Amino acid sequence: MERYLPYLAKKSGVSPEELQGALSLLPLTIFPQTYYKRKLASARKLLYHIDPHDADLLALYLIESTYLWSEDRDFEKVSPPIRLLKTRDFF
Repeated sequence: MERYLPYLAKKSGVSPEELQGALSLLPLTIFPQTYYKRKLASARKLLYHIDPHDADLLALYLIESTYLWSEDRDFEKVSPPIRLLKTRDFF
């Protein structure tokens, strides 16, 4: 996550320092692919014509049934729509 801070800051208009502060407050968990593997086929199908490289993230979203935090506009094209949060939504 930290290696993407400059990218997220640029895309969101939020400073890297503010993002780092916000990240330090979040209870982040790293999930192995085995955790969401059963949803990978569904995620690939949803992203087939958009960006199949995002399938792992979408599969985790499908398992967790929560929100997806991403600046990637490709997720706005997923149908049915997903609950998508942008970095600016936290500030």
